Amino acid sequence: MLSRFVWRPRDVLRNLVEALDVVPYVMVLAYPFAFFAWMTGLIGEPPPGAKAEDTWWFVGFLVALLYLPSLLVCALTERWARKHGRSRLLLITRTARWVHFLVTFGPIVFLILVIMLPPRWQPI
Repeated sequence: MLSRFVWRPRDVLRNLVEALDVVPYVMVLAYPFAFFAWMTGLIGEPPPGAKAEDTWWFVGFLVALLYLPSLLVCALTERWARKHGRSRLLLITRTARWVHFLVTFGPIVFLILVIMLPPRWQPI
């Protein structure tokens, strides 16, 4: 027997949140490209007389390197919290994962979005 489709906004939103919850894990796929850009010098050169450690791209690379262990800890903590029914710990872990994701990838996403704007709308 054919079932009738019933629009349930709550179910749709719940599934959307579950799909968006995968985004920080998918960003791990960006690491080979970031490593290639860093190793080939595509990201940038430090100004004359400045150390490479003082540039924004080097700091961003270090933050990105710290993202992997943080993501692993968050994934293991989430799994443990789901297994033992700890909903508050699950919420804290998700929040920490999203905050670290936004700190790591937020500036580059913002820069890409600004570049995509028409020239007269660009704030930079």
